[in-house]
Amino acid sequence: MTTGRSSRESGVALIEFAFILPFLFVLTFVVIDLSRAFYLKSMITAAAREGARVAAVTPDPSGVGRDSVVARVSKVLQPTGMTTDSIRVTLDGTTGNQTATVKVATHFDWLYLGLFNYVGASAITNPQSLSASSVMRFE
Repeated sequence: MTTGRSSRESGVALIEFAFILPFLFVLTFVVIDLSRAFYLKSMITAAAREGARVAAVTPDPSGVGRDSVVARVSKVLQPTGMTTDSIRVTLDGTTGNQTATVKVATHFDWLYLGLFNYVGASAITNPQSLSASSVMRFE
């Protein structure tokens, strides 16, 4: 007589699985999208740091040397397939204590934006703008 009870229990397990499965899918896709966003933010930060390093050792980073800064930032971002919306190079400080600031701005396209809105994160827009800046002292 225990066969009837085990078949009911397996039916209950199937129904519970059917209730939980959509939440697991949503959680999986949200983790994938957030991981992509954090990876790209990390790459933008690395590109800004590399660009600031080039600017710090280039004699005229806001003039003629700007092309070398842009080339370095683009090379760092090349594996991600991203294009930059803007690369800004500014010089601050006095002679002998001058710093170079590089700011990189780009955009990120969410794959599963509807899932974020479904879980209540309506402030997330598509495309999302990402930016990073780095400051280094001239050598």
